[in-house]
Amino acid sequence: DALGKKPEYSPNTRRKRSLNICIVGPPGIGREVQSKMLRKAYGHKVISVGKILREEIGSQTEFGKMVSQYVKKRILIPDNILTEIVAQRMRGIQDGWVLDGFPMSINQMKLLSKEGFIVDIYAVIDISNQEYENTVLQRQYDP
Repeated sequence: DALGKKPEYSPNTRRKRSLNICIVGPPGIGREVQSKMLRKAYGHKVISVGKILREEIGSQTEFGKMVSQYVKKRILIPDNILTEIVAQRMRGIQDGWVLDGFPMSINQMKLLSKEGFIVDIYAVIDISNQEYENTVLQRQYDP
């Protein structure tokens, strides 16, 4: 809340619990920075969908092999597959979570809800095209 205290009540569950937060927006806009700030302030577990996908592909798990086929073809990963891997990583988290970059669609939100995860706050980070272009260009470097 505004006073920096950990939330203790949610009308969604009628019990004490921490908030569950989703932060979405284009790459390079600051989702990770905001997620880390929330982790520091509230102790929430941060789940980055991009990081999960990179780990799975790099480890060549069954899921990683399947996902890499979509990535190589530049095809969106089907919602049910993506939601399942995210849900697997979230199971067992008791004290609130921050999802970085997920869900990005209403269907993904519905699937996440069917998995039993309640989203309390859905934050969209949005800036103008010019601001986004400046941000991305500032990150480019020549090694």
